[in-house]
Amino acid sequence: MKTIFHYLKPYLPSVIFAMFIKLVGTSLELLIPSVLEYMIDEVVPQKSLQKVLFFGLAMVVLAVLARTVHVFSN
Repeated sequence: MKTIFHYLKPYLPSVIFAMFIKLVGTSLELLIPSVLEYMIDEVVPQKSLQKVLFFGLAMVVLAVLARTVHVFSN
């Protein structure tokens, strides 16, 4: 293990940055079901089409952001 860390040490900032970007992308992906749950439980019973469309658009934006972050990190 010491040998691996010896060779990894010059690249440590890049590795930490890549892990952070992956964490951000995964967090964005995990927000989509939470938005859907909120939309089904709270927004749909209000029967407001405008709010449903807003949260639907928010889910699309989260998906596009997550995809962009994952493509960037790879």
